[in-house]
Amino acid sequence: MLQFLLGLRVNVAIAFFGAFAILVLIKLTSLLPSKYYFSFSKLYAGSSEPFIVDPPSVSAARLCQLMAKHNVTSGDLGRSVDCTAKLSSDSSHYRYGADLFEKNEIDKIYSIALGIDSQVRTALSNAGQNTTIPPMGDEEFEKVLSSEKTVGDIYRRLMQYYDFQIGNHFSASIRGGLETAFTGVRAIESPSAPASAELNTKPNYKGLTANEIAAARQAHREFLSALSNENLGSLAKPLTKSSVDQIIDRAYGVSAIASGVTDHYAGSIKNSAAELLRTKFSEAGIKPIESKKAKELIFSELVKDGLANYVVATAIRLLPVLVFGLVLGFLSGRQELFSTSFAGAMAAFLLTWPIMLMWDRVVQSSWHEQKEMFLIFYCVYIISFFLTARVGALIGIRMSEGAPEPVQQAMSDGSQGLATLKGTSWAELVGNIVIGIFANGLVAAWNVIIPANAG
Repeated sequence: MLQFLLGLRVNVAIAFFGAFAILVLIKLTSLLPSKYYFSFSKLYAGSSEPFIVDPPSVSAARLCQLMAKHNVTSGDLGRSVDCTAKLSSDSSHYRYGADLFEKNEIDKIYSIALGIDSQVRTALSNAGQNTTIPPMGDEEFEKVLSSEKTVGDIYRRLMQYYDFQIGNHFSASIRGGLETAFTGVRAIESPSAPASAELNTKPNYKGLTANEIAAARQAHREFLSALSNENLGSLAKPLTKSSVDQIIDRAYGVSAIASGVTDHYAGSIKNSAAELLRTKFSEAGIKPIESKKAKELIFSELVKDGLANYVVATAIRLLPVLVFGLVLGFLSGRQELFSTSFAGAMAAFLLTWPIMLMWDRVVQSSWHEQKEMFLIFYCVYIISFFLTARVGALIGIRMSEGAPEPVQQAMSDGSQGLATLKGTSWAELVGNIVIGIFANGLVAAWNVIIPANAG
């Protein structure tokens, strides 16, 4: 019992100064070749990513080669991909979302938006009666067929055209009334959010076959026929509190509230039209690849290409923790085993606490809804550092037992009679190594699975 209690004793100096020493050592690893730290997540979805160790990576050019190999475009992935890897970051901070409004103003937005929902949907249904959406002209459609290289791109070009037509018609029918309804909401005006960067280059795609072109023509004809028989206005989805929350979160000024509500209704109608077009493409045998499947396909290829560097990068990230534990274990023995392990956990906590504390401000919005999952992920990460430092310390303790006699005697004299606490068995050492490998393997695998299954 005494040995156990002494083993849990925490030396504050070792725990805190050791944690900062580990952070310094981790920082020094950035001097190694950049291929071990090139972030696919930053290339793929912006720089505000919540990952601690970058997922498996490839060069930007290789990523675009993989996209071309599977005929997957940035549109299929649902995100812009810069094939030149010349990424620019804008450090400017914009005030938007709930920060722009006082509590009473937010309450008023909820009251207005939810109160007029039924009236707005009735207006949309009326606007949808006997509505004729101008079809894309034959000449323009043939240009689309000749210029695009994949079925997915044809689908998106058609939806761009019909989104504009449908959105203009239904937005115009409610925009004025919504702007009037929200006029009384006072807001702190702020500069508009920056526009997203355009894709600089495109991979070399295989191109469309004659059968795919014929099927696209058929799908387009059937889509227009179905569209003429559908009251699109009746497909508008009701406004909910969560919808209003999202509108407020994206707002950059008072005028954005009315625009956001308009976009909600028009967007739900356009989404219904998009699903109708996708159905017609599927019936014609040329169903566009879904975004989730495209991401899984490309990321599985990326993991194969970048796995070796990812394993090395992960090992490099753990090496400072292991070395720190080894040195402390060799010098201090078992009496500081828990303190050494705690220092490793503290280092991981210091790496993650800013993200945990300021999640909504520092993490890209596409990850906001996965906050709970990442908090669990960070907890496992902290445990993995604790176990890694412990394994290092046990190795150091084992090494000290094989040190020359003068060294062992000096260490025993300095330990004030606690030399009996310095030993470790092979069974304990191997058991801790296995547990440490499992914990770190879980973190590394989870770090790959999360972006692969991102929505």
